[in-house]
Amino acid sequence: MAIVGGTGEFAYAQGVISFNKIQLAEGNVRELNTPERLETVTIRSGVVVDSLAFSFVDQAGGQHTVSPWGDHEGMTKTREDDIEYNVIASLTIVTNVKPYGPFGIPQSTHFSVPIQEGGSIVGFFACAGKYVEALGVYARPPSVQN
Repeated sequence: MAIVGGTGEFAYAQGVISFNKIQLAEGNVRELNTPERLETVTIRSGVVVDSLAFSFVDQAGGQHTVSPWGDHEGMTKTREDDIEYNVIASLTIVTNVKPYGPFGIPQSTHFSVPIQEGGSIVGFFACAGKYVEALGVYARPPSVQN
């Protein structure tokens, strides 16, 4: 199922969610496979971030791969004069173990996504054409302790 955001923080958000269709005597039920844990992130870059894909494990233990956004086949050889619109020039992912990147060439405008202590990133959503133009995250809040 495609996800397209609405207003405010989620304006123009795009992504996917997978589900299992369960047949019942009373009708059909869709059981959502919400991300529990991020497994892999695949980033291709040259001058800018060309593509991004990821896989996650859902709450039922199933693994899902989200196809790449952007030029996932590496057919585009990015050059500085190719970039005519806003794109993500550089991406660094910081984990609790170490930082990965930068992917692309770091430039002047920086941003970060703060994650609540004990929380984690479990997925991404993006807007992409030839390159990755915008990127957001799905964050899982810290576990609730009773």
